Amino acid sequence: MRAGGLSGHIDGLVEVVPRPVVPVAGVEDGGEVGRIPGPHRAVGGFQLRVLLARVTVAWRQRSEEAQQPQKPRKVEDMTAHPHPVDHELVRAAANVARTRCRGDNHTMAAAGRSRDGLIVTAVNAYHFTGGPCAEQVLIGAAAAQGVYELDTIVAVGDRDRGVVPPCGRCRQVLLDYFPALKVVVGAGERIRTVRVTDLLPESYVWADHQLGAEEGGVLPQ
Repeated sequence: MRAGGLSGHIDGLVEVVPRPVVPVAGVEDGGEVGRIPGPHRAVGGFQLRVLLARVTVAWRQRSEEAQQPQKPRKVEDMTAHPHPVDHELVRAAANVARTRCRGDNHTMAAAGRSRDGLIVTAVNAYHFTGGPCAEQVLIGAAAAQGVYELDTIVAVGDRDRGVVPPCGRCRQVLLDYFPALKVVVGAGERIRTVRVTDLLPESYVWADHQLGAEEGGVLPQ
């Protein structure tokens, strides 16, 4: 540490010592027992050593804090914009997961709310060849009921696993079908609603790369 910096720390510490003097147990110096001089009294050898020790400890603490790497925030914390949670929708999915999911073939339930408030539910169809997730089954179930635009969707696992976020494939599918869709994610106190675009930042949008997506019918370069 530079002398100027150390002197500045000492001056600052001396100035903030309150008056009257502060008792310190077991200290004898200059004929006074247990007393550190106030800001306008002479500083003895022992008091100077105490101040130097305090400055050294403070400087080391600041140096260690400055050297510690900053923890990066999660992507969802930086990009997500929370919306009110549709708890009725969560309960609907949880009820289906509890009463309709059986064995290994059906382990997830999904519930979606249409723009006009209708709730549609579905369960996944597991198969080793790649059976569809509950969110994808829900898209077909909704269409069968004449619902082609969903406002919000949530998936809930069986065995009381609670809300489960969509997998990567489902995120892409949901984004392509419903670009303005809201998705309920998180558990417990962290449950929240985010836009599907927040779950796939800088994502590939299939519709943007089809013929006719831009004027002239030319694919974007």
